[in-house]
Amino acid sequence: MSHLCPNKELCGSCGWSHIPYENQLQQKISDINGSFKLKGLDLVCKKILPSPKQSHYRNRMDYVIDFEGRVGMRQKGKWWKVIDNHKCFLADEQIDRLYVLVREWVQSSGLSYYDRKSHIGLLRFAVIRATSLNETMIIILTSPTIHLEEEQKLRSAFSQLVNTANPTTLVWGVNSTMGDVSFGESYEVIHGTGVVKEQVGETIYHISPNAFFQTNSCTAPILLKTVLSFCGDVSSKTILDLYCGTGFFSVLLAKDAKKMIGIELNADAIRDAKTNAENNHVSPEFISTSAETYNWS
Repeated sequence: MSHLCPNKELCGSCGWSHIPYENQLQQKISDINGSFKLKGLDLVCKKILPSPKQSHYRNRMDYVIDFEGRVGMRQKGKWWKVIDNHKCFLADEQIDRLYVLVREWVQSSGLSYYDRKSHIGLLRFAVIRATSLNETMIIILTSPTIHLEEEQKLRSAFSQLVNTANPTTLVWGVNSTMGDVSFGESYEVIHGTGVVKEQVGETIYHISPNAFFQTNSCTAPILLKTVLSFCGDVSSKTILDLYCGTGFFSVLLAKDAKKMIGIELNADAIRDAKTNAENNHVSPEFISTSAETYNWS
């Protein structure tokens, strides 16, 4: 699979792409069973279900914008360096298409770029999401604007990006901290509804900017089917979905379980989970709290 990556010696985003896929699976089994043994657990993983696709399966990519306007993945072992114009072979084809347009927009926008050493500058990250329903989301993460003129210039540039890339939705995220992460403290919807929809089987999921969703859309149905087979008949059971996120498992299990409870600390994820439940006509109970401190009595 290594030939699929044009910069396999430089890119630090995936450490196993040089290993043949079958060997990756065997290594994962070895690592999992090694961990079980170290913990003294009497468990053995006998096989790993492979992904139907080994390329162009990721439905979310987080691209770094560096202080000189390069847009792409970080170099291996060099967090401050970005590989410009680098298409990742793991990204969904819709993301590949949008990446080209977003990169061109960044470099022609006339906006400043964030310097991760001096902590000065505006554009920080471009996050692109795509779904099997052909919906796309672009999230541009910036520092706070420093004056009205800069904000007006940014909003004008956003209009150009919408016209050029035509995403389902465009969202502006703001990060005022020095943390080098692709998440915002606040979000503003610039275009569209601010969410995209994904379908797994017959279940529709609503995905907002900060929401976690299974990044491999091809294996998501396999994962759900496997979990359902482990659960068996749940008609007389109360099911707990710890760290439930946006309700990926909860929404489906709620259709048959006697009672379904999802627990998640992230309040944004809980809001998404409730929306997903409502959209799929089920009524699990979602609680926004830490699973470790939840009162089980």
